[in-house]
Amino acid sequence: MSEVDVGGRPAVDSHHSIASFGDCTYAVRFCETLCREDYDIFLISVVDKRFSQFYRDLEAHIPDTKHAVFSMDGTKTIDAFKADAIADRGHVSLMMSNEEIAETKLPPSYECAFNHATLQVLTSDRSWTYLEVAYPQPYDPAVDAVILKEYGDDLLRHLEFARERGDYQLFVSPLLKFTTREKLVEISSRFEELGCTIFDAHVYTIAEGGMKAVNVVRMAFKENTDPHMLMNSGKTSAAEAKDVLADYALETG
Repeated sequence: MSEVDVGGRPAVDSHHSIASFGDCTYAVRFCETLCREDYDIFLISVVDKRFSQFYRDLEAHIPDTKHAVFSMDGTKTIDAFKADAIADRGHVSLMMSNEEIAETKLPPSYECAFNHATLQVLTSDRSWTYLEVAYPQPYDPAVDAVILKEYGDDLLRHLEFARERGDYQLFVSPLLKFTTREKLVEISSRFEELGCTIFDAHVYTIAEGGMKAVNVVRMAFKENTDPHMLMNSGKTSAAEAKDVLADYALETG
């Protein structure tokens, strides 16, 4: 017999929203406003204006001259959402209930956020790939300014907001026009030079990916939950595990 505890919350009749902005700085400022505790909001995602070419079903709502903020808002938040968008020089171009989205057959907001945004692009053009980047907090637009100046022709901005430890965290999943592995590494390294953390989706071991290191805690968890090493074989390499455990043995004597 097994028992499972599942966290839940009351159902919310979320509205799918798009707010558009001529300047990405104002779009980000608007998103920071949406992170307030009194907002009943489920999703906040910003895409560069150049994404519009890949969102063909939404052409009327995200013109190629505007950066777009996708959101899912509870009913009590709708009026504040509209007012704050205007205050940050934006325009609410779409606000529909679940039923209205289904009737019009437009994509819901969650199909335009996180890696679904990447999928929207890859559906049209397979030559793009992506990075996963955590920006230093608080958000400094100077990082974007540097990256866009150096790589703007080959990079589409895509920002996601998430709540973490009671505050918001800004993550970025920029799309890159893939040319070579060396170029991908170069751009990743540039982000790191600017204080960002790369969660590398183009490698398969823990040490090379976002965790950057294999430690005793992670190895103990792996051994406890997967004693026969059946899951994600090779994700933690044998060499990594051996080195960590050897160092631990020396430290504990």
